[in-house]
Amino acid sequence: MAITKKRFEEIVKELKRKGEVVPATYDCVYKAIMRNCPKYRADTTSNLTSVTKELILNTYKEMNTEYVIDNVLEKGKVSDVLFEVKGYVFNFEFNNRKWDGLIERNDAYLGKVKNDLIRKTKNYASLPKVIQININNFYFFLSKENLLEFKSRDKYGIIESDKWGKIYVNLK
Repeated sequence: MAITKKRFEEIVKELKRKGEVVPATYDCVYKAIMRNCPKYRADTTSNLTSVTKELILNTYKEMNTEYVIDNVLEKGKVSDVLFEVKGYVFNFEFNNRKWDGLIERNDAYLGKVKNDLIRKTKNYASLPKVIQININNFYFFLSKENLLEFKSRDKYGIIESDKWGKIYVNLK
């Protein structure tokens, strides 16, 4: 759950008083870094996905992080960082704490990205690859690995589609 602007300002004031820095694990800090530091964004994305830094730097286009609401019962959904480069869409989600429903919420965001792309695409084969990158300030799964990658597979390990995937980066 995001903190309020007022609470964030209180935290910043207290950290400054102590001579400390604001942790980059706060959504607003990491969002600002990802939006305003193109080389950092390219390095981070490239290191996690193997998409070249040059492609990211040369074809980067920021996307609207607010998704289309499909019915009156649906709450608004807003991603942390969403951008496209040639052939790819990247959705970064920063998760500072673990809570029930977190995976399902992030799945809903990934689904919204894919649905929005389908609405704008004339040919399914030309859809870009969508990669959601979850940066967690905790371990979510039983595995204590710092980097996990998920794809839709059957019981034999055959990948259903290479048009989407999820990466989890565990900072702990």
